[in-house]
Amino acid sequence: MKKTNDLSKNKNFRISNFNPSIYKRIITPNGKKIEEMTLDIISKKELDFDELDNLFKNISKDFDNNFELIISIFFDYVKNIFLNNFNEIKQMKVILIYLNTINKTLGKILNIEKKKVLYFVFTEFFNLNIKK
Repeated sequence: MKKTNDLSKNKNFRISNFNPSIYKRIITPNGKKIEEMTLDIISKKELDFDELDNLFKNISKDFDNNFELIISIFFDYVKNIFLNNFNEIKQMKVILIYLNTINKTLGKILNIEKKKVLYFVFTEFFNLNIKK
């Protein structure tokens, strides 16, 4: 039991990138639910917009903080793919393109509907076909 807790704690630290506010969020029941929903969506072959709508409904009350958690989950997921496919140059380029696109888009102060921002992050992921 202790080993499982240690693994979960390590995973939470990794996802939070040692950011205390994200770590505090991910260890809550709602944070775990957001993590599960996000990973479930991105682990599929095609984007399910109904599931994405459900995720948006779940995070919309505190969108900014929850969206930051989702971005951290994405980063951890993509980072693991990157590290596990280090010898595959094409896959690495696709991952770097995705991260660069997200960084440029989210780095700007945009007056876009929050749901569209969430959809953008997920659709870019699926359009570039980033998978384990």
